[in-house]
Amino acid sequence: MAGIDRLTDLAAPIANLEPRVDGTPLRSLGWIEVAAALAKLTDAGADLLRAVYLDDAGALARTLGRLKVSFSGTPGLSVDMREALAVATLQAYIAMRPCQHCNGRGFVHTPATQEMDDAGEWSSVPAFDTECGHCHGQGMDHIELGSVQLLLGVSEPVWEALLREPFQLAYRELRHTHEQASAILARRLR
Repeated sequence: MAGIDRLTDLAAPIANLEPRVDGTPLRSLGWIEVAAALAKLTDAGADLLRAVYLDDAGALARTLGRLKVSFSGTPGLSVDMREALAVATLQAYIAMRPCQHCNGRGFVHTPATQEMDDAGEWSSVPAFDTECGHCHGQGMDHIELGSVQLLLGVSEPVWEALLREPFQLAYRELRHTHEQASAILARRLR
């Protein structure tokens, strides 16, 4: 998918571009407004959105640089391992996708049914939603930690003792940065 289409996917729902019955949008949104809203984001948020949605090589380099710096406080990591961990973290973030089991909703819908008991009488069971057991209600499917370990080419003891915690912290920070940037972008475009 082209970068501009991916940014459209991000901007359309937050800009109220739902079509009317006649097919025309409720509100028009030009790319100048989107660019102006991106300019109002923090550097980290704007770089992450540009890297993910617009395939901006400069923004990607700055995002990776921030990740490498975040790993510099971890004792025992070489420069090469910090770079590899930064790349693996960003790859894991980009590989995140909506959960296949609940279609990204975070819950599984069970429709209303009619059941017959042992006496032959019918009873109705109302529809209900249960938390998705696969994604635990998040709606997102994350990369397995074992895959990150294999990607980095380290042993299980090294992964557990040295790399797992910094990876998870950086991964959560990337998700938080994206959520903040998306929220600011949503407010700017309304």
